[in-house]
Amino acid sequence: MLDTTLIHLDKSAKSSSELAAYYRLLDKSFEPPLSSYVDIDAYADKLVNNAYVAILKNKEEFIGLFAVYINDQERKTAYLSSFAIMNKYKGLGYSGYLINEMTKVAKLSGMHRIQLEVKSSYTRAINFYQKHGFKRSDEKTADNSTFYMYMTLTENND
Repeated sequence: MLDTTLIHLDKSAKSSSELAAYYRLLDKSFEPPLSSYVDIDAYADKLVNNAYVAILKNKEEFIGLFAVYINDQERKTAYLSSFAIMNKYKGLGYSGYLINEMTKVAKLSGMHRIQLEVKSSYTRAINFYQKHGFKRSDEKTADNSTFYMYMTLTENND
């Protein structure tokens, strides 16, 4: 990833407003648009204060981000809350790079598994996650239009 920088956002108002600005850039790449179902400012603030958030840039240009909760010490499970890449950078390897970085962070934090929830209709995302080692879980979601996927980070935990 030539000239790229991965930046961890700290727990500050500046980071929260920066993350909200990136979500506004990504808004229409979500189906439906992110702003149609969350308050972007409140969502960004919640993530900055409770999750590990990383931003990927190429020089100063925003490429993508991930936000992962690493606070379930009992189950040793991280929860990928948000993962997004700007459309012009899709298919260039940045998504895989971000997944690898996210799994490193989870492993270093002592997590044994990463879980995420995905809409059943998001075929591209499902295929991407499967390609990167995620499996469909048998665990049921509250909404039948979504399901859980997981990735095991240790060989002894499935």
